[in-house]
Amino acid sequence: MIVFLTTAPFRNALQSLTGPGFGTDLPEITIKSYEDVLHCTALPRATYVFSDLERLCGTELRMVASLYQVIAATGVRVLNDPARVKLRYGLLRDLAARGSNPFNVYRGDDHPRPTRFPVFMRLEDGHLPPQTKLMQTQAELDAALEQLSLMGEPLKGTLVVECVPSDRVEHRWHKWGAFCIGGEAVLDHIAVDDSWMVKLGRWEQLTPGIVALEHRAVMENRHADYVRAMFKAAAIEFGRADFAISGRKPILFEINTNPAIRDLVADPHRLRQDTQRKARQ
Repeated sequence: MIVFLTTAPFRNALQSLTGPGFGTDLPEITIKSYEDVLHCTALPRATYVFSDLERLCGTELRMVASLYQVIAATGVRVLNDPARVKLRYGLLRDLAARGSNPFNVYRGDDHPRPTRFPVFMRLEDGHLPPQTKLMQTQAELDAALEQLSLMGEPLKGTLVVECVPSDRVEHRWHKWGAFCIGGEAVLDHIAVDDSWMVKLGRWEQLTPGIVALEHRAVMENRHADYVRAMFKAAAIEFGRADFAISGRKPILFEINTNPAIRDLVADPHRLRQDTQRKARQ
């Protein structure tokens, strides 16, 4: 049995793993909330995966880190040590310092002075779209930070991110998604958009050429070494990496420890059906 632990409001992100909708055979999988497990007096022997860590505040992270130690002490396998993982801010700062990423990130409440523009702002602890459009100058950034405060939004938890757009794939911006599970990297999909901000991607922007590129890349499990290296740098053992190719080199945007995995559904692009099924296997 594998038990995924998440925050209560977001336990549905992995729901397809618990039924036939995933599209291929799986071991028995259960999803529990941290709130429920912290009140348990006994737990089944299983592999435990600590997920959704980026949504926890500091106090909550300390609580689940203690839970991790208690479960690990029983000798069962446990993935994603909350005391070791590097989440969005810490990971991106570390990759910039190493020269592994060409962009940096700053805390909005720490008088950010980016070294390159444009920049945008986003929340540190969730997966919502950016709070702002691209800002080209320090004056624009200062004004946007001031405006957020005037609107009653705290700057704590806001990140200022230097924007490095991806290379174009058939004149579209792109983003790759790849999973890592216990050290095994699996390329999953490409998302494309006609905007610099590729969130979910737009299905109507897919072309036969992009669909064929995705298929070849998934069949080859392209970028697997890079994905494994990023997860190792983050000390994350389960999650999905969002990355792109920029200047012909991969750059990492984030690693999501509670990635949405939906039911496998038929895709109008028939080749994508084979691609998605292979990735899930």
